[in-house]
Amino acid sequence: MNILIKNIRWLGHEGFLINEKPITYINPYKLGFPDIGDLVLITNDQDNHCSPDDIKWIRKGSTIIIGPSECAAKFQGDVRSVKPGDTISAKGASIAILPAFKKGKDNKKEYQGVGFNITFSNGLRVYHTGDTALIPEMQSGMTDILLIPIREDLISLTSEAAEIVNKIKPKIAIPMNWDGKKESISEVEGFVSLCNVNVEILKPKP
Repeated sequence: MNILIKNIRWLGHEGFLINEKPITYINPYKLGFPDIGDLVLITNDQDNHCSPDDIKWIRKGSTIIIGPSECAAKFQGDVRSVKPGDTISAKGASIAILPAFKKGKDNKKEYQGVGFNITFSNGLRVYHTGDTALIPEMQSGMTDILLIPIREDLISLTSEAAEIVNKIKPKIAIPMNWDGKKESISEVEGFVSLCNVNVEILKPKP
């Protein structure tokens, strides 16, 4: 495994634990362990992204929860409501908030929450796109590690995901929102074949 991602753990779905400073969860859901986080980032208010029942086990008094207003309203304590275009500093990390839009049935863009481009205290940059299509804010070299969904409701989005990867050109791309099962590997390999950067396939460890 590439040393850049040695502290990145895929939790399944669109959830991650990043054991850098600060320790950061993104979209934690149905966790099998109670490790405490410094930051909890939530991309949108879907039940498997914004889950108060899961998050209560991984926060302490100083844990900061960050998400769009419809998510932030579900929590008490140190909660930061953010919107696209914001930049927030928390626990030594700098987090750029990006929009997340997808095309609806009439081909119009529909709001899908936010993405987070996180710069950790050691300078490592990780961009979790959230649920989004290609947006103008995505620029070449904007991140080191890209966390990108390749499925939605069992519909393959591998070509669109690869287009985003090839636009941003991260050092490493990590596919998420696939089921992690052996029978799905061919789909992931299809995604890899379309990408012009290094892709690391993680196994989910909830």
